Amino acid sequence: MKRKILVMILSLCLIFSLTITVAGAVVHVHSLTHVEAQGATCTADGNSEYWYCSECGKYFSDAYATAEISLSDTVISAKGHSWGGTEYSWSSDMQTCTAKRTCQNDSSHVEVAYATVTSVVKKAATCTAYGEITYTGSFSVDWATEQQRGGIIQATGHSYEAVVTAPTCTETGYTTYTCSVCGDTYTADETNALGHSYEAVVTEPTCTENGYTTYTCSVCGDTYTADETNALGHSYEAVVTAPTCTETGYTTYTCSVCGDTYTADETNALGHSYVDTVTAPTCTEEGYTTHTCSVCGDSYDDTYTSALGHKHELSGFTWSEDLKTATAEFVCSTCGNSETVAATITGEGHLGVSVHTATVVFNGETYSVSVTTGTTVTVTAATAQEDSEEVSVDAPVEDSTTESESEEPEETPVESNPTTGMVVALLPMVIAMAAIGVGKRR
Repeated sequence: MKRKILVMILSLCLIFSLTITVAGAVVHVHSLTHVEAQGATCTADGNSEYWYCSECGKYFSDAYATAEISLSDTVISAKGHSWGGTEYSWSSDMQTCTAKRTCQNDSSHVEVAYATVTSVVKKAATCTAYGEITYTGSFSVDWATEQQRGGIIQATGHSYEAVVTAPTCTETGYTTYTCSVCGDTYTADETNALGHSYEAVVTEPTCTENGYTTYTCSVCGDTYTADETNALGHSYEAVVTAPTCTETGYTTYTCSVCGDTYTADETNALGHSYVDTVTAPTCTEEGYTTHTCSVCGDSYDDTYTSALGHKHELSGFTWSEDLKTATAEFVCSTCGNSETVAATITGEGHLGVSVHTATVVFNGETYSVSVTTGTTVTVTAATAQEDSEEVSVDAPVEDSTTESESEEPEETPVESNPTTGMVVALLPMVIAMAAIGVGKRR
């Protein structure tokens, strides 16, 4: 009896979504939603009847929530299509072929496919006979097969085109009817020949040709000649061409009427009359003799002599202000040609006197020039400032130029200062005396 009461209480709790406490424990009472059974279709899943608790998210197969199931247990899989046979249909012009199939499970499920239609003419139709053609429908779906249908091509009948041949002076005219398809042809509609319509053109006689009249039909171009007249003969005029140094002279006879021409009466060439002119050689150009014809101007050269070549002589050296660079200039004594050569600078110094030497090599010969510069030389003989004595010697500048030895060396004048050599020679003595004097003072 107590058990039945408990079941009744639990059922009420299910209906009103209650939570009760039994023997001190909290008991969950489901809040169930009923989901009706739904049959599966060809393409969509169905489900069996079930109840769902929105509180705990569980599924049950009964309204009392006594048999728990999963959602997947309720799924009824889709049946899939059960297609019947494929039906094919062609359009009346045989340009379209359609395939159709219907699902046996559901007649509303229909698939339609359209073929790509090609045609092959088995026998071409002519103007008078039927032709044969085969149409082929090819489908891209695997459930439809290739379809073929045969057909006839109606005879086309002739398609005549008319070409009118106009009458000529000697031939009748007519119209030619030709079928543009098969070439069948026939003529009709003839017209009479026109007869010639001649026009006359007179050709006057020339020096060598007879004259005549040409009669030409203005319609067809038929032509003939008549009424000839005799040739006139030439009327020549003479022009004399005098002989030249190389060409013969002659007389040209030209007809004043037709321009016909010929030459005769040749005379010998005169030959050249040469005048000689001698061109002397220069430093860079060879000499030669020019022979010029005084009549026609014809000219040629011979008797060549070699160029003389330059005769360069040293003109002098040019120094930069800092004596670090110098150039030498060589001038040709014949033509005045000038060549400037950069010099190689060497130098040495001793006791304030510096010697700078510039050297160049030109045409296999060596040329050099030296420049000597001097400054004040100070000699300090004592270590203590109050006991020191200074000896100053002014060394003036000395400039000397030296030309290398060669087969024919040329001397370059160089200014020299004799005082410079004396000062340089006395420098050691001055230093020694200063040292001795300081020693004695100490």
